[in-house]
Amino acid sequence: APIADRPLPERVRAAVPSGPRALRYVVAIGVALLWLVPLVGLFMASVRPLDQIIQGWWNFETFTVTFENYARAWTFQSGPMRQA
Repeated sequence: APIADRPLPERVRAAVPSGPRALRYVVAIGVALLWLVPLVGLFMASVRPLDQIIQGWWNFETFTVTFENYARAWTFQSGPMRQA
């Protein structure tokens, strides 16, 4: 008999999601993507200069990576931590 006509072994059948289990995977992947999109946008904004952030987060034409924002935040000398 051709291979396509044979039933799947039990081990393979158990590994392939079907029905409600497959729906749970689809929903979980959708939630993960919805969670990651703003996180990626925030990271992109954190490594860009202010003038590029103002143009929009998803503008890839002029994408300059800089860690100046992190350096300024690290060396900022104001706020409650300065008084400690």
